[in-house]
Amino acid sequence: MSQPSTSKSMTIGEGGLGLIFAVTAFLCLIGAAKAVDAPFAFHASLAAAASAAAVFAILNRYFDRPATLPPH
Repeated sequence: MSQPSTSKSMTIGEGGLGLIFAVTAFLCLIGAAKAVDAPFAFHASLAAAASAAAVFAILNRYFDRPATLPPH
Protein backbone atom coordinates (compact mmCIF):
# COMPACT_ATOMS: atom_id res chain seq x y z
CA MET A 1 0.00 0.00 0.00
CA SER A 2 2.74 2.43 -0.82
CA GLN A 3 1.94 5.44 -2.93
CA PRO A 4 4.32 6.65 -5.61
CA SER A 5 6.30 9.66 -4.47
CA THR A 6 5.74 12.29 -7.11
CA SER A 7 6.56 15.75 -5.92
CA LYS A 8 4.75 18.75 -7.25
CA SER A 9 6.67 21.86 -8.23
CA MET A 10 5.65 25.23 -9.56
CA THR A 11 6.34 26.06 -13.16
CA ILE A 12 8.61 28.99 -13.95
CA GLY A 13 5.64 31.03 -15.09
CA GLU A 14 3.65 30.39 -11.91
CA GLY A 15 6.56 31.16 -9.62
CA GLY A 16 7.70 34.23 -11.50
CA LEU A 17 4.24 35.71 -11.88
CA GLY A 18 3.42 35.00 -8.23
CA LEU A 19 6.63 36.74 -7.16
CA ILE A 20 5.91 39.75 -9.38
CA PHE A 21 2.38 40.09 -8.01
CA ALA A 22 3.60 39.72 -4.41
CA VAL A 23 6.20 42.47 -4.89
CA THR A 24 3.60 44.65 -6.62
CA ALA A 25 1.18 44.20 -3.72
CA PHE A 26 3.90 45.15 -1.24
CA LEU A 27 4.91 48.25 -3.20
CA CYS A 28 1.28 49.33 -3.58
CA LEU A 29 0.80 49.00 0.18
CA ILE A 30 3.80 51.24 0.74
CA GLY A 31 2.41 53.72 -1.78
CA ALA A 32 -0.98 53.70 -0.06
CA ALA A 33 0.61 54.24 3.34
CA LYS A 34 2.70 57.20 2.15
CA ALA A 35 -0.02 58.77 0.00
CA VAL A 36 -0.62 62.49 0.32
CA ASP A 37 -4.21 62.54 -0.93
CA ALA A 38 -7.11 60.15 -0.49
CA PRO A 39 -7.73 59.22 -4.16
CA PHE A 40 -4.13 58.04 -4.61
CA ALA A 41 -4.32 56.03 -1.39
CA PHE A 42 -7.58 54.45 -2.51
CA HIS A 43 -6.26 53.43 -5.89
CA ALA A 44 -2.98 52.15 -4.48
CA SER A 45 -4.83 50.01 -1.94
CA LEU A 46 -7.15 48.80 -4.71
CA ALA A 47 -4.12 47.75 -6.76
CA ALA A 48 -2.62 46.05 -3.69
CA ALA A 49 -5.84 44.10 -3.16
CA ALA A 50 -5.95 43.06 -6.81
CA SER A 51 -2.32 41.93 -6.72
CA ALA A 52 -2.91 39.96 -3.52
CA ALA A 53 -5.95 38.33 -5.13
CA ALA A 54 -3.82 37.35 -8.10
CA VAL A 55 -1.24 35.73 -5.80
CA PHE A 56 -4.06 33.88 -4.04
CA ALA A 57 -5.44 32.68 -7.39
CA ILE A 58 -2.04 31.44 -8.54
CA LEU A 59 -1.43 29.56 -5.29
CA ASN A 60 -4.96 28.17 -5.25
CA ARG A 61 -4.56 26.85 -8.79
CA TYR A 62 -1.19 25.31 -7.85
CA PHE A 63 -2.54 23.44 -4.85
CA ASP A 64 -5.70 22.26 -6.64
CA ARG A 65 -3.99 20.59 -9.59
CA PRO A 66 -2.72 17.00 -9.48
CA ALA A 67 0.98 16.24 -8.93
CA THR A 68 1.55 15.08 -12.49
CA LEU A 69 1.45 17.72 -15.19
CA PRO A 70 -0.56 17.03 -18.34
CA PRO A 71 1.40 16.01 -21.44
CA HIS A 72 2.45 18.74 -23.83
